Amino acid sequence: MRSMPRPFAGSPPSLPWCVPSENPWRLRLPKNERGLRESSATYRFGFAITMIVMAVALRLLVDPILETRSPYAFFIVASLLTAWLAGPGPSVLVVVAGGLVGTFRFGAIRETQNFGPNEALALGTYLIVTSIALLISTSERRSLQARQEVLDLANARLRALDGERVARMEALERAYAAQQEIDQSRRDMARVLSGVSDGLMLTDRELRVLEINDAAAAVSQTPRDQAVGKVFEDIWPRASDMAMKYRTALDEGKPIRFDQVMRDGRVFDTSAYPSADGLAVFFQDVTDRVASEGRLRASEDRYRTLTNALPAIVWSSLPDGTLEAYNDRWYEYTGEVAGESPEWANERIHPSDRSMVADEWRNARLSGEPFEAEYRIEARNGEHRWFFGRALPSRREDGEIVRWLGAATDIHEIRLAKEREEFLNEIELLLRPIREADQAGRVVCEALARHFGVARALYALVDGDRYEALDGYNVGVEPMPKLLDLGVFAPEVTAALRRGKIASLDDTQFDPRTRDIYAEAYAPLQIRSFLTVPMLKDGEMRAMLVMNDPQPRAWTEADQALASELSTRLWDTVERISAEKATEASESRFRALAESSPNLVFMTDREGKTLFFNRYFQDYTGQTVESALGGTLESLGVIHPDDHRRIAARWLRSAQEGSEVREEARLREADGEYRWFDVRIVPLLDDARMIVRWVGSGNDIHDRKSEGDRLERLVKARTRELAQSNEELERFCYSVSHDLRAPLRAIMSASMIVLEDYGQDMDPGAKVELNRQARAARQLGELIDDLLELSRIGRTDVERRNVDVAVLAKTVWDDLRNPGTLSVPESFPDMADPRLIRLLLQNVLENTVKYAKPGEKPNVTMGKEGDVYFIRDCGIGMDPTYAEKVFEPFQRLHRDQDIPGTGIGLSNVLRIAERHGGRAWLESVPGESTTVWFSLGSES
Repeated sequence: MRSMPRPFAGSPPSLPWCVPSENPWRLRLPKNERGLRESSATYRFGFAITMIVMAVALRLLVDPILETRSPYAFFIVASLLTAWLAGPGPSVLVVVAGGLVGTFRFGAIRETQNFGPNEALALGTYLIVTSIALLISTSERRSLQARQEVLDLANARLRALDGERVARMEALERAYAAQQEIDQSRRDMARVLSGVSDGLMLTDRELRVLEINDAAAAVSQTPRDQAVGKVFEDIWPRASDMAMKYRTALDEGKPIRFDQVMRDGRVFDTSAYPSADGLAVFFQDVTDRVASEGRLRASEDRYRTLTNALPAIVWSSLPDGTLEAYNDRWYEYTGEVAGESPEWANERIHPSDRSMVADEWRNARLSGEPFEAEYRIEARNGEHRWFFGRALPSRREDGEIVRWLGAATDIHEIRLAKEREEFLNEIELLLRPIREADQAGRVVCEALARHFGVARALYALVDGDRYEALDGYNVGVEPMPKLLDLGVFAPEVTAALRRGKIASLDDTQFDPRTRDIYAEAYAPLQIRSFLTVPMLKDGEMRAMLVMNDPQPRAWTEADQALASELSTRLWDTVERISAEKATEASESRFRALAESSPNLVFMTDREGKTLFFNRYFQDYTGQTVESALGGTLESLGVIHPDDHRRIAARWLRSAQEGSEVREEARLREADGEYRWFDVRIVPLLDDARMIVRWVGSGNDIHDRKSEGDRLERLVKARTRELAQSNEELERFCYSVSHDLRAPLRAIMSASMIVLEDYGQDMDPGAKVELNRQARAARQLGELIDDLLELSRIGRTDVERRNVDVAVLAKTVWDDLRNPGTLSVPESFPDMADPRLIRLLLQNVLENTVKYAKPGEKPNVTMGKEGDVYFIRDCGIGMDPTYAEKVFEPFQRLHRDQDIPGTGIGLSNVLRIAERHGGRAWLESVPGESTTVWFSLGSES
């Protein structure tokens, strides 16, 4: 604790914070410290109200300049002065009044009606500054009260006992206690300042730092104890630009606000508020906000670039409909000059569309639904073009609309094309029921004249150098002559028409092609402008569609295209009418032929509904024209129920393929009996190969069908008899085989026994005969086996299964046990009867071994070309003349003594191939090779 000062004695007291009065032993506070604090409450609060009025008046005076910026600046000054001169109570009144008036009268809330983050930040800063001023005022008041108490006590002591040491001691003690309270108040204020998150610095008017909180010290990277008491430039010599701004604020007495970029890249929102005693400076880190604003500006730049790159007119508006901006396309289209405050150019909208657009725009803003409308906008050249406008609201997260974004797309050509298509469709509907060419011309001419607003339109046939007007339409002028020479046109115009080119003149009086003949050719006919569309057939002009008017007219390409399209549709209608008349004549001839036909004849539309049937059809079925027309053969009950489904399925398939129907069916007579008919239904096709009608006929084949049924029954009976004969033949063959084999075995056994038992004693001639006898018996047995096998092949059903022909060939070759070679691929998959194919391969491969060249090993190759197999050897070959003969049973080219055999093997090969639906043949080169070919057909 600090030591007490020594008491004074005998001399007038002298304290640093008091002055003597007229009485040298009476002490008083300096006048500049007393201020208004010693005045009455009425006077002090009156001073506060005066400061409020002055702050409001000054703020109103500068409101056009500041607008919504710095709403609390003057109230901060007023509150500081009131706190310094009148005390904390009146200062609170100024703070409250300034907060309310600054927020609601001068703040941004008066325009946006929304208390946002920026407004909250400004109000918070205001309250922090004024709170600090109140704390300082309260501390000073407490200090003043303490000193006043000391002075009062000292004066009381001095008046009572001017030399009494105890009184002086007590006064000094109280003064010391008061000073301690002042120091504590200042420490409290320092703690309050250090608790403020934003940086705060207080200076005197010489920019000497009086106080700086921790946040400001951290921003400046200077400790508090090194900053307090020093001039700003001495502490931060590199921040001379900031010092210059602060001194300017002190000199001008105006608050300033700026963004200060620090050396580390951080950005601080700096606000300085000058007063009579010095400067209050606030720092707030807005690095993130500045970065966000930079990104926002970049985003806005990209948005502006994108909208300007679009071919559409793009705009944005506030929620109340106030226009914000147009893109460049608007100014390019309208020729207007971009200004600072763009406005809606309603006068650019076509007068007929303005009220509709206004209503739709108002309804969209009220409902929050998208705005959509089609309307015309005037271009810089005065032309009105159709646009499709659409606008969508942009909303915040809470759903509140913050702006409208809209675009208007040029749909002029699309709209005109739509109107053109509607007009053409209307004409098409009018032309569809017409059956006379001149009536069609009248309809088209009237439509053209009304659509283009011309006085005259006509349709004419061309014959050589003249044309004949069939029909037309005129209003306000005389009709064109019915016959007119094409010389009325200029020669180059006539030549262009004959080439199929559209001819149009905007003003015949001044056009170089017609001005010389205007008075003679066009003036009498009241033609100042015309458009003529030629109609060609087979390269020759056959007709024309003409429009003319007694006034000049500028014909556009769209006018020519529409007139050309109408002329095409008119010509198509004329061709259709001509074709329909030809069809009617053809149908008349068809009816005459149908009525004279001895067959049933009928005609239906593409759906099968009857359009015509001849008298024979009516007499046979008992149907009448009134009851049968429009019905189908099914609904008429003509076809037998058992045949109808088959006929209907075939007819449906023919409709899909465009082919005729040819079926046999039973048709019901008038008495209910059914007779067989050969029914034939032929489609009639148009140029596009589409079915338009069906023509059918029915030829009575009942008697022939009955005879056919009788013959079929006879064939079935003969087939049964043949099957029975085959069974009997099978039994006979089995019996013959069994009965013949026993004697043959006895002969062979007896011969072998005699040779074994008596062969040594027998005459050599007898021994030869016995050997010949045994060999003949064995050959006869083999022949019987081959004959039975051949017979069995012809009667056995073929059971096709998956079989690998290559594998079978290798198995058969291995079973032959010969020293030769067989070359065959790994696999030949096929569908065949495995048992029969094995027999075929066995017969062919045995022959390759049997007919090999003497002294050489058999070399056999098996392969396949397409669906045909081949087996080729390198044997003795044969004369190709006998290539077919060797497939006949018992036909051999070699004697048994030379090459044994029965002559049945190749016959079996041929029979097996044919049983599979294929065939067999061979090719041979004598002395070189023989190739046997065979195919197995298909499973069907």
